[in-house]
Amino acid sequence: MTTTTIAFTRLLGMAGNRFTIADPADGGMLDIVGFSSSTPQVLSGYARGDL
Repeated sequence: MTTTTIAFTRLLGMAGNRFTIADPADGGMLDIVGFSSSTPQVLSGYARGDL
């Protein structure tokens, strides 16, 4: 029997400039510009893998 483990990494960086750590070619990356009252729900959904 073979067991396969898939690891996911979530990284959050916040900065007030044009710097990005997200690779535009990677669909698993998320850049957020701005901050509103819905941002915590978006981040939570992303961390759970819902997005």
